Amino acid sequence: PLLWWIKDDFQQEYLNLAVKPDSTWKEVNKFPIWVNKFYKIDSNVHTFTFFTFFDIPESMLSENKKSLGLGFSEIGEVFEIYINGHLVAKEGEMENGKILFHRTVRGKTFHVLKEFLKEKENQLVIKISGNPRFDHTGLYFAKDYYFGDFDEISYLNRDFTSVVLSGIYIVFGLYHLFLFLKRRKDRNNFYFGYWSIAIGIYF
Repeated sequence: PLLWWIKDDFQQEYLNLAVKPDSTWKEVNKFPIWVNKFYKIDSNVHTFTFFTFFDIPESMLSENKKSLGLGFSEIGEVFEIYINGHLVAKEGEMENGKILFHRTVRGKTFHVLKEFLKEKENQLVIKISGNPRFDHTGLYFAKDYYFGDFDEISYLNRDFTSVVLSGIYIVFGLYHLFLFLKRRKDRNNFYFGYWSIAIGIYF
């Protein structure tokens, strides 16, 4: 497992490739990384920096290698991901210290351009903003954070449970619509069927 560092602020200089975490950073050697276990901050919004280095095999950088990706089991709430100073992904929006739009994603894989990478000491910096008392501000899950082939990581991160539950909602909804067609007086079947299908499609 990689050694990570976190800090309770973000500065543009952290994206400088010469930066190395010092004693002002806190070391983290295992997931999940919940900021509220490292910092007790009495506010509704705060910004943190997550920092690590990783090496990759030279074969990954070859021209015939498939597209590369960075996979997260979970990350939130407002975040920006940088590799070697290059922005790889961004979700959510903040303005004047307030969150306008937040997003906690699960099983997400982000494309990484090979031009951003090198064989040794790739710098991964994640800027995360959110409620410091909320567990989902950070990297909430204990495992499955990957770097490698984009398609392979996307396959590993697929959420089969959500797909199955969504399918159950839709099938259940279709069944109640069928009951309504057989007996139009029971409008409850129509409303429930419509709601269940809509929820299934939404999920």
